[in-house]
Amino acid sequence: MVSTDLRNVEWGDVVEAIERCYELGWTDGLPVVPPTVERVQQFIDYAQRPADEVLGAVPERRREINVAKVAANAVMAGCLPEHFPVVIAATEAMLTKEFNLIAPSSSQGGAAVLVIVNGP
Repeated sequence: MVSTDLRNVEWGDVVEAIERCYELGWTDGLPVVPPTVERVQQFIDYAQRPADEVLGAVPERRREINVAKVAANAVMAGCLPEHFPVVIAATEAMLTKEFNLIAPSSSQGGAAVLVIVNGP
């Protein structure tokens, strides 16, 4: 079952769900797929990892990042379940101390992290 630290939001139809994602600040204006409980659980099941497994932390933000949170974000971005293990691997790599995720994410120079995956 999906970890309880995620919000469970109810909506009537997909248009209402998309609008609610904007209202909640879950998207910055890019298209978004509503992260239904069922869809997020499908990603967690595919990865065969516990929903509450902590992949890493961003100490500067006092945040732990778990599989369920990454799954919800992958769903919203339009990821497919079979690609989710790669998303987990990239997330784990970015959350290492050596990567120093806070540096590019706090830059005023417009820096951003980009991950390119090639292959089957």
